[in-house]
Formats: sequence, C-alpha cells, structure tokens
Amino acid sequence: MNDPVFVVHELAHARAALAAAADTGRRVVLLSPPDAAVYLGLRWMPALAAAARSEFPNAVAGTALDCGDRLALALEALRHGAEIVLFTGPKEEAERLRPATTAAGADLWRSRPPALDLGTVPTEQAMIACREWIDRLGAVLK
Repeated sequence: MNDPVFVVHELAHARAALAAAADTGRRVVLLSPPDAAVYLGLRWMPALAAAARSEFPNAVAGTALDCGDRLALALEALRHGAEIVLFTGPKEEAERLRPATTAAGADLWRSRPPALDLGTVPTEQAMIACREWIDRLGAVLK
C-alpha cells in the first residue's frame, strides 16, 4: 500500500487530509486512532469521512477502522460498510475474518502502517503537515 495514511481524531483532521489529497491528486487513507472501534463506535469513521468528503468531492480517500484484537467488532465493522479493517488479534482469528473481509469488498490490515498522526500536529498546521507527508512519501516512492 503506497497511499499516504493519516491518523484522524476529529473532523478538522479529516478535512486537512482531504484538502491535501485534492491539492496533490493523491489518494489517501484516513485511519482511526488505535482501538477506536471500541470507544468511538463503528459508525464514527464512516460519518467523519462522509462529512469531510462532502466538502472535498475531488479528494480520493479510503478509511480504515482500528478494531484492535476484537474479532466480533471487526466482523460488525464489515457489516457496517468498513472499507479497511485493522485487526491485531491472533492469526487464527484473522484467518476466520479474511473471508468476510473479501466478501464485503474490504481490505484487512494486520498492523498499523506508517502514518502521520494528526493528533500530534497543531490544527492550524495540519494542512501543511499533510502536504509535507504526501510529498515525503512521493519522494520515497520514486
């Protein structure tokens, strides 16, 4: 996966990532914080992404929901239309999850990829940080 990944904690973060995606023409992935499905729920990421996408219709972005090691949450996330499920549970459980992921047309991630955590960036600098992250990854990929 070569798409720039951004950990988003709030709508302002998703807006910054999608604005950068629209400006650069790059597809990005919005990744929830660790174990977010547990404490933010299964509908949080789709709602956040929908709100941001409505403001940046030219941006192309996927979403990834971190379900931690909870198989039942990962399966339920797929039923709610998750695009990417991040599941860190045992390998045997991941193998049980894989057919459901494929059937849903989703992707399964087993670990968190390198990402820019926008929770560590001042909100007023988030757009610049996103552009720099995309540019940095573009240089690495060439």
